[in-house]
Amino acid sequence: MPDENGVLTDDNKRSVDEWIKSHHPNGMKCPMCQTMDWTLSNQMAGLIPVNNVGTVTVGGMFRLVGLTCRQCAFVLSLNAQAVGIV
Repeated sequence: MPDENGVLTDDNKRSVDEWIKSHHPNGMKCPMCQTMDWTLSNQMAGLIPVNNVGTVTVGGMFRLVGLTCRQCAFVLSLNAQAVGIV
């Protein structure tokens, strides 16, 4: 579990790396530039659900782990729960 500020621990980072390797054993290509040079964000981010008129809904937030391509700056988000860190 990340700390109280959402900062990923070394164990969290290993879990994300293992999840990626298990789903992309030959490496995960960036959809923009096709390189495989990623950096993992140090802190979780959140995606807040909204309704059909754009108003924030009451309830949960999607906790995300961000990966940024070092070549083109494309950002990819993974669900922190699905990768097993929350």
